[in-house]
Amino acid sequence: MKLHLAVILFMTSAAFAADDINLETCTYKDGTPFSAKACASLKRRAEQQAKESAIAAEQQEQRLKAKQDWLRKNEEEERAKKLIEEKRNTEWLARHKESNAAALQAQNEQKEWEEKTAKAVEKRSAELRSVCGDDYKNLQIGMTMNRAQQCVAPFKLVGQLNRADGVVSTYRSGSVYAHVMNGRVVSWSK
Repeated sequence: MKLHLAVILFMTSAAFAADDINLETCTYKDGTPFSAKACASLKRRAEQQAKESAIAAEQQEQRLKAKQDWLRKNEEEERAKKLIEEKRNTEWLARHKESNAAALQAQNEQKEWEEKTAKAVEKRSAELRSVCGDDYKNLQIGMTMNRAQQCVAPFKLVGQLNRADGVVSTYRSGSVYAHVMNGRVVSWSK
């Protein structure tokens, strides 16, 4: 009974050490034998545990391989993403440089045009000042309309009025009105 109880307790334990029993001779470490039925049961259990351990090891190996494959795939995807991102950045930088160069060139051309225009206006103003003298941008009564057109501003005829002493023509330039009789300014207003 003592022997069977020990075998039953031993069989119900989750794990047993291989050093405690010898399954080939069906004896304990100290040489005490136990029943053939218990020995067969322990052999089956040991084989089952060996199979389970082999299966667990194989599953662990498969999980490890799957994890390595997954990591390798993710690394490849990350490398591909990085290469794509680097290519995009390079293309964007090239486009940005081109657009900056084009914008800079357009800005320089605009500046040159403005400088040429300013020089032309300044040159024209200097010529008018030398030709017109004190009459430059200064409308006066008695000035001929041709001189006013040349020295003050370009006037446009906006109306005429018949009077007993002659025809009064009204010219306008901006907010300035010039009233002209016989080709001379007789009055003006803003």
